[in-house]
Amino acid sequence: MKAAQYLRLMMVGIGIALITSGSIAAPQPITDAQITRTGFLYNRQTDTFDTTVTVRNGGKLPLAAPLRLVVEGTLPASVSLYNSYGKTEQGKRYVVVPLPNNYQLQPGETAKVPVRFVTLDKNITAVDFSVQAEILDPASTAIINVHAEMDSDSGGGPVGEGFTVTVYGTVRALTDSQGNATFAVPVDATEVWVSYPPGYKGSASIQNLSIGEVRNVSVMVGEGGEFGAESQLRIDRVQHLMLPITVPQVVLRFFQDEKAVVTDFVETVNVENTVNNTLIHIEDLFSIRSDGSFAVDSEAFFNAIGNLGGKKILSVDVLDKQGISHEGIIPFYVSQFTVKARLVAPPSNPTLALGGIPIKVAVMGTDIAFEVESAADGSFPLPLLPAGNLEIKVESIQNKVRYAGWAFRALTSDLRIEVNLLGPTDDDVPSIQVFPL
Repeated sequence: MKAAQYLRLMMVGIGIALITSGSIAAPQPITDAQITRTGFLYNRQTDTFDTTVTVRNGGKLPLAAPLRLVVEGTLPASVSLYNSYGKTEQGKRYVVVPLPNNYQLQPGETAKVPVRFVTLDKNITAVDFSVQAEILDPASTAIINVHAEMDSDSGGGPVGEGFTVTVYGTVRALTDSQGNATFAVPVDATEVWVSYPPGYKGSASIQNLSIGEVRNVSVMVGEGGEFGAESQLRIDRVQHLMLPITVPQVVLRFFQDEKAVVTDFVETVNVENTVNNTLIHIEDLFSIRSDGSFAVDSEAFFNAIGNLGGKKILSVDVLDKQGISHEGIIPFYVSQFTVKARLVAPPSNPTLALGGIPIKVAVMGTDIAFEVESAADGSFPLPLLPAGNLEIKVESIQNKVRYAGWAFRALTSDLRIEVNLLGPTDDDVPSIQVFPL
């Protein structure tokens, strides 16, 4: 039965892929968007520092979903985004902002989204945001009037209110009580989907649209295989894909439009170990908590997954209070080693300033890569790290002289690492010094 559940989760992904096949143009920077935020508040549930960001459309044209709030930079640099939806083409993390008016943000309208950060320093000094979205320009769009009906096997008649209407996997509208939805689309759109979890879906062709055209589109909806709601799976206290072995509990949550999903039943929790290709079923270990999250004692979790090394892939399937399925797949690494690190001034310049220098950190052969910043004494914070090959890169130009540091070390235990910043004349100085903790 558990193998069948895992197969169903994989098939759910295939079903979603069918609905989201194709692609829209990448969202473009919106330079006239106005961004404000509240102060940061500590969230004990998720161990994050949260702020609410308001985005106002200061332009003259509507903006269409997905509207991305992009994190351009943070102080300190070690801050990571908890509720990330992915990376932009430029490698920046972003949050998707729910839009209040039929998945559009009209000129002068505002939309809000909570943004949650994880930080080692328990402090955030500054965050720089930008906005990306699709501009609904009448010079490049058409209007489609969708009418969706159930097929005869599903009872016939209009689908009713709340069915999702998507183009290229992007939600454009929800149907009204008569199964209707009207919205603008790029003229190169080719297909529209209407769906409602766990299994109703249908599509229709909208090829060869003309600029300014208004087209009526009929979509027949029926049973088409199971799929889940549009939601995001997250693991509490994960930073840069790393789950610390020191957490008291492993807590999982789903979010839909950045609102917590109240889990009613945990169907499947699987952990795949990519090192030895084993699949472990651990849903029986989890208990649903009062806030709708579900959790397991960390010792039981780590004992169950066995080998702590390498990349893990967590796949989860739950039902909410309305019986709607939520599925998610998320990678993580188990971090278990403490590394205390600092920069050291070179013999050629013992008084070299060591503070405020950006430092790139990566675990080679993994997806773990992030940036931190040094303090005045040269020390820089690192989270617990997983087993693997640690690489540290640093460069600083002071008084027109380039100083660089590089460290490469296999992590199998707790360490103290000193990274020497070397100038052009420091040829015989070792790059690093390593000490046990």
